[in-house]
Amino acid sequence: MTDKDERFFSVDPNLVKSLRELAVEKIREGIVSGYFEVGEHLKERELSKMMGISTTPIKEAFRILENEGLLVTVPRKGTFVSEYASTSIEEILTNLSKWCLSWRAFITKAIQMP
Repeated sequence: MTDKDERFFSVDPNLVKSLRELAVEKIREGIVSGYFEVGEHLKERELSKMMGISTTPIKEAFRILENEGLLVTVPRKGTFVSEYASTSIEEILTNLSKWCLSWRAFITKAIQMP
């Protein structure tokens, strides 16, 4: 292979996504946007037909999204959208700001102790 060939055929790995990554993005988008409802049963075969890919990337995406807390897999029942998926960004930020204020108050008291 020549330098010319390498330049022509080189692919930027940052621009290339695997089918798993694409499946994760699409399913996550469907959950966050509300396309998939809380508690909805997601079926590998249906999603693979919708996306035009095999079930393997869907299974891998399910595992990733389960680790993120967006999906829950129940043995011999299937994979479902988690109730935590409905938590809005506003709720998360509100809870985070309350936690930060509590932590700040704790640190302030700790510093003032003799």
